[in-house]
Amino acid sequence: MREVQVGDNISGRLVSELPDGFNFNDRVGNHHLSSSERTALGTGFTFDVSVLQRVNLKDRLRKQRMPAVKQVQERKRNRFARERALILAAGRLFASRGYDATTTREIAACAGCAEGLIHRYFSGKEGLLLALIRFRVSEEVGDLSEKLQRASNVEDEILQLVTWEVDRMWEDRDFLRVIIPRAILDPTLGPVVSRIGPALHAQAIAKRLRKYHECRTLPDEELEALANFIGVIGFMFGFMRPVVLGRDRIRTKKMATTIAKLLTRNLSHPSESQSEDPRHFNAA
Repeated sequence: MREVQVGDNISGRLVSELPDGFNFNDRVGNHHLSSSERTALGTGFTFDVSVLQRVNLKDRLRKQRMPAVKQVQERKRNRFARERALILAAGRLFASRGYDATTTREIAACAGCAEGLIHRYFSGKEGLLLALIRFRVSEEVGDLSEKLQRASNVEDEILQLVTWEVDRMWEDRDFLRVIIPRAILDPTLGPVVSRIGPALHAQAIAKRLRKYHECRTLPDEELEALANFIGVIGFMFGFMRPVVLGRDRIRTKKMATTIAKLLTRNLSHPSESQSEDPRHFNAA
């Protein structure tokens, strides 16, 4: 069996896992490979280094690209981790010190990041506040979908949604103390907060309610109004009354539940004026 010599003109292409073999229709020098040489090539034939370099070029290029891909993935993971750290640090400091009193340097130090990343990722403190709002809303909408099991009937569903919203507003009271004054002072912030806050909550609530027959028969604008009203109840009785007005939290929550029961009455039990026979009124 003829050995492949250094400098042989090997123009073959890889036809299986490297470096097991070539395209055997190609030439080596001026001679075709014999059947025995083909067998040897496919079963561990030893090549010269210069030959292996040509044969394994594609494999080497693939391996060279792998570290670059891993580096890109690692950079994305690191950026996500740094963004999250900055957002969480901003949330803590805004709630404890206030938005105006908190500096980007303090946020960066609390997050263990460079201050320049706040401007790079969020274009400053205002952008970081918006990112914080999006982060909180995204988590809350996700919890509403995943952690709150759907009730067996629409009455219980509305009751638990109202309770959920009241509790959520109470838990977010420090966060709301930050964004509400900012929305009052900055007219451009209010519409943005509304779009990424209450609007998304109302959409999530409406999506749940639409699964019930009583709500599927409602026009879209009425279902949207119902979903927004549930959010309003949560804001009024979970934040405004107990936090701003200093009312007893247990009593305000009980009042919210009573309103929810009144709200569900017409959904589950049609009014007498709708259900009674019109002839009844004629006889009267």
